[in-house]
Amino acid sequence: MRPRHLILTVAAAAAVTAGCSKRDDGKPSSAATGDRSARPSSSSGATPAGGDTTPGGTPSALAAGRPGAAPANDLAAVATGDWADRLLQVALGAPDCAARVPALEAYATEAEQGGQPVWAAEALVAVASCQAGAQQAEDALAHLQRAVALGYADCYFVRTDPGLTSLEDQQGYAAATGQMTLTMADVRELAWLTAEFQTILHDTNMMITENMNRVDGDFTVVPASAAPTRATANQSVAAGRVMLAALQRYQQAMVFQADKQRIEHNTTMAVIDSMGDPSGRDSPRNVQQSRLLAQQAAQQRAAAVDARAFSAGDASTERVRCSDIPD
Repeated sequence: MRPRHLILTVAAAAAVTAGCSKRDDGKPSSAATGDRSARPSSSSGATPAGGDTTPGGTPSALAAGRPGAAPANDLAAVATGDWADRLLQVALGAPDCAARVPALEAYATEAEQGGQPVWAAEALVAVASCQAGAQQAEDALAHLQRAVALGYADCYFVRTDPGLTSLEDQQGYAAATGQMTLTMADVRELAWLTAEFQTILHDTNMMITENMNRVDGDFTVVPASAAPTRATANQSVAAGRVMLAALQRYQQAMVFQADKQRIEHNTTMAVIDSMGDPSGRDSPRNVQQSRLLAQQAAQQRAAAVDARAFSAGDASTERVRCSDIPD
């Protein structure tokens, strides 16, 4: 299981799946159609795809810098999610990891020059993961070291990503990861974000697939988890919360597009195939059955959102080095 950098691979696959949902031009939908201002306000919040959500749960500002950390970010800009949305767009614009690296490097340069080292670091670690997976250890380590110098501190990802763990024997790896400090509460949240990202991508594909067989004219209700709001000094946790909101916007946009195509398709087919025949595919009975199944699926997803709500529990808030965290 990997954190948000896995999105840069899996989101592209989700976009391709969405493109199979009765599109006439055969092209995947763009995540850029999402409402940039939409954020879920609670774990039980559920919104029809493409609808408005209640603003709330602004990601925690970095509580305090640590000695040697990167310069303070423009947290207002980070909180808007613009850089996170753009990072997702980079993922959607390339077919595989190798093709994505140049775009990620360009994004990282622009983010760093634009006073956004948080997002530069996120992109650099994604590059490092790709390069490590391609046995480009020296380049991968250089990008990881640069990310850590910019304040990157997602020890959970570094310790679980197969590519980055392959760098453990490289000279300089221990020194780089040794600079990362975080709390066990941070680790727990990073693990939760990992699972949430993957669940969102899975549920997005499922809702788009279910759309293909629906004959009702309703929009899909898309429940969303609330981002944790506990105080944190870890910039990778803060970035993960913003990325969560960006991915939820992506999910809303993709499902809304699939809904729109389904409704338009069903309207056309009702005229062409049924010609008003009450026993046809779009009969009132079939439409009602389709609606009930969609409502049941939405209720199940809402219950799942509540069941997996984040809790830091009794995790320690004492800062420790990445190397001191048990496997």
